[in-house]
Amino acid sequence: MKLNVVCLSCFFVCLAACKDNPKKIKSEQQRSDYEKTLDAMEKLQEKGLEDSAFQESKEYAKEMERTAIQASKKMNGMRENDKLLLEYETSLKILSACTSEANGHPELLKDLSFAEKLKMRTDRVREVYLKLKKTNLNPLEKRKFELLSGKK
Repeated sequence: MKLNVVCLSCFFVCLAACKDNPKKIKSEQQRSDYEKTLDAMEKLQEKGLEDSAFQESKEYAKEMERTAIQASKKMNGMRENDKLLLEYETSLKILSACTSEANGHPELLKDLSFAEKLKMRTDRVREVYLKLKKTNLNPLEKRKFELLSGKK
């Protein structure tokens, strides 16, 4: 809950700060496009987890490749640290949605495909977190990372 409030606060501050700056607006549009692409990739992975025959198919491989290329294009022109922070923020949102779903329906935790999905999302957040910990971030990036991580 605290993370959601922090994210919403950051969003509104950024929105107010960039209202007259087209470059920043483009950046927000780029962020939104990337989040949608990553969400599509997550849904495709979920479908693959639920249907092993689909996961082994050429269609799955083709769709995953297409979605990965789209995600790469959406991040084109961004600095590496910005890419990592965006990836971390998006991964946290996806994990948060998954844990909220589990909190609302505890019986889901007994479902192996749901547990695998939750583990996959947790591993992704941990992976990006560790990359960011090793990255040389400027003070603004470091502050954003701390806010996203729930540190004061």
